[in-house]
Amino acid sequence: MNSERNKQTYLGLVDAFRRRDIDALVMCYAPDGVHHEPFTNPPAFIGRDAIRQFNEDLLASFPDEVVEPRQVFAVGDHVIAVCHCTGTHTGEFLGMPPTLRQFAVDECAVLEFDADSLIKNYWVYVDSGAIARQLGFRFAPQT
Repeated sequence: MNSERNKQTYLGLVDAFRRRDIDALVMCYAPDGVHHEPFTNPPAFIGRDAIRQFNEDLLASFPDEVVEPRQVFAVGDHVIAVCHCTGTHTGEFLGMPPTLRQFAVDECAVLEFDADSLIKNYWVYVDSGAIARQLGFRFAPQT
């Protein structure tokens, strides 16, 4: 495995997101790559078409979202990134109408790569409760 190449793929994905180039972003994934999100339904988006739709929906909800890698570690076929993320909720998100409030959180991303340095799995670990509180979401406990 080429750790440095995997790291560059991840950084290319972040740059594509920054530029809002969804075509370039999805090409960082293997055709059957999986993007795992902690608070979406479904909890995983499988394949480039589903990953494209997820990112388009995300940017419709948070058009100014920024992902800023602070630390990036590459070991074998994995990359781990600690990022600072910010955004303003200006579009519907998870069925919630826009609050026009901002969020700012740190998150950890763990990525697994294939032999071609394409993303097989991308797991996002983030305090979704902190995001919900900052955006003013009120959730009722399920009974």
